[in-house]
Amino acid sequence: MNANTNQLSIINRLALVLVSVFICWKLLRLISPSPYFWGLHLYILAAALIISLLISLNSSIYKKSNTSLPVTSILFGLFVFLAIIRSLIFDSFYDVYFVSAITFGLYFLFLKISLGLEERKFFAGIDYLMALILLINFTQLIDINFLETGLYFYGEMPKFIGDMGLTDHRVRSFIPFNAELGLPPDVVRVSGVSGSAYASSALVAAIGIYSYVIKNKKLFYFALLQLLLFSVLTSLLVFMGFLLFLNRKNLNVISLLVITFPFFAFFVMKQRGVDEIAPWLDNTLLYTDFSQFTLALVFGEGRWNPQVNTEIRYIEDFFSFGIIGTAIFLIIMLNYNKFIKSSVMIHYHHNYYYASWMFILVLFLTTFHYHTFFIFPNLLFVIFFIAFAAARNNKIPLDS
Repeated sequence: MNANTNQLSIINRLALVLVSVFICWKLLRLISPSPYFWGLHLYILAAALIISLLISLNSSIYKKSNTSLPVTSILFGLFVFLAIIRSLIFDSFYDVYFVSAITFGLYFLFLKISLGLEERKFFAGIDYLMALILLINFTQLIDINFLETGLYFYGEMPKFIGDMGLTDHRVRSFIPFNAELGLPPDVVRVSGVSGSAYASSALVAAIGIYSYVIKNKKLFYFALLQLLLFSVLTSLLVFMGFLLFLNRKNLNVISLLVITFPFFAFFVMKQRGVDEIAPWLDNTLLYTDFSQFTLALVFGEGRWNPQVNTEIRYIEDFFSFGIIGTAIFLIIMLNYNKFIKSSVMIHYHHNYYYASWMFILVLFLTTFHYHTFFIFPNLLFVIFFIAFAAARNNKIPLDS
């Protein structure tokens, strides 16, 4: 059964609007760039992390719980502790991946919130929040490509930021007869709510698959529209691949997708100028010192771009988090998957739990070529889903 957003009170909706402003701050700050408010989301994250770490010291949240709750909490704590250690080794405190790693510390705050939430209200809030995110993301896409009202600053980064990349990326439209339809020949893939066209497209794709599983048609078609008009190729192909997977038992749908998917993928790749795969096979380690390589291999560098020359982001992420960090992350994911399988039998909203797992997998698979998983705000949804699942897997009857 779908969670009904009508049960959200006015106060709930206003609170979620404020949360959406925080989540979409990377985009909303482009309305009027200011050096004083540019990093507002980071200040809020820092304050939330302090509160979350204080909560982690409160043993009452673990009382009368089964072993899964403390174990999951320990794993998240170790991941954050390891982020601090690797940053001391490689001096990567100011790297975006350090911020992403310590964001795992929000788990304890999310867990505390989840312990007091009913399933129905939690998922209704997630639906409402996702709709707000898609709406805010859409405003930039329409403003820059069609309206040109100048609502959002784009192009060169603001002067106070310094030497950084562009906030937009212009590509050829892959919509047939775009001129006859009155559409521009080139599409600006704007930065979106996640700060880059790649991460934002992945988030839209994840929301689209999530809404497909829970049968929220309005949310699904809104996400699909944005993907077809403005998405990055990787996100669109992963999205189609998941539709193929989710309809694997429907012979008519699977036949249609199997026939059309290769042709559509080839068409999009040609339109986007992808002519060869040779760069994907060029993977080079740039470490010159064996001890440095060993430290990076074990603990990770904690950097957005470690000393690896590759187009496969999984390899970069491995050297960013190291063997230990990667192992902890994979154990967290495997534990979550284990809970998803059990929730199908014991939870009323089991389709929502499965949808959240699909959401996470979409973000993970789109990371193959672009950084889309360990990025704000994409990562916040992952941590909140896992925290809520940990709370629901607890023996305490939370809805009683």
